[in-house]
Amino acid sequence: MILQDIAAIGKREGISSPTYTPPNVFLLTLKIYILGVASYEIPRGVVLDTQNFTEENQRMTASNKICRRVIADVRMMLNTLFP
Repeated sequence: MILQDIAAIGKREGISSPTYTPPNVFLLTLKIYILGVASYEIPRGVVLDTQNFTEENQRMTASNKICRRVIADVRMMLNTLFP
């Protein structure tokens, strides 16, 4: 459902495919800035993960919190993709 929403927004905004292209990101950031959103409220990237968060695959703790290792992995991915 999320990918369909992203594709629909892209089609509405005239973006041919939901791929990362700097001009599209610039235009989106400009639109957000015009709306008055603070710079720290704008996400610098998104990671779509297909794995579920469960205790069995060690992505959740016994108290139903995301493992710190998983958070570190996502942070490393974001830093690699969006330096």
